[in-house]
This record gives sequence, structure tokens and C-alpha cells, in this order.
Amino acid sequence: MEGDVNDIFVLRNNIVGSAEDELPFITDVRLPLKVHFIGEDAEDQGGPRREFLGLLLEAYTARCCINESSDTDTDTDTAHNTYRLAPAAEVGLPKEKYKFFGMVAGNSSLSYM
Repeated sequence: MEGDVNDIFVLRNNIVGSAEDELPFITDVRLPLKVHFIGEDAEDQGGPRREFLGLLLEAYTARCCINESSDTDTDTDTAHNTYRLAPAAEVGLPKEKYKFFGMVAGNSSLSYM
């Protein structure tokens, strides 16, 4: 990656905690993330960023969303399931976590363009 980026350093075994430690310090969300998995030598040319955002989005979807797909659905591929955000009180998350989830979802979407 060339130019200005937001460097973040994350632990693979603590994706959510690492994200919650690193992402709030980003001041310009328009700049792309450059993800460094601590203890790994991979240079981020897009793969580590997409992997990080995918893992983080999956973790937050499990925490913040309700799967509205039919129980009779045999498709186990979560990409084809329908989700909606659960009310904050229902899942026990503070409201600011929803803003964070939105930032993650937006950044994840932009990283695939």
C-alpha cells in the first residue's frame, strides 16, 4: 500500500479486543487500514486487512445481529442468511458498540472495492 494509511496492530486470538483498542484512535476513517497481525510477517497488500475485517464483522454479527433466516433453511453459508441489528438492550451491548459496528461494516464494505 502506498500513501497515507491507518496502521493497526492486532492479535489474531483477540480480534474484537484488538479492534476495540486500535480503531477508536483512527482520526481519518477515509484512509485505508493497514493491518499487522502481531507475531506474523505478512505484509498487508490487502489480504490481512480483508481477513481482519471479515473476522471482526463475523464476530460483531454474532454479537449484535439476529439471524432472520428460516429454520428450515438448509444453507449453512452465512453469506446467504438475512440478519437485522438487535436492539442494544436485547443483546446487552452499550449503544456506542453499535457505532463501532457500523464503522467496521462500512470499512469492510469499502475494502472490497
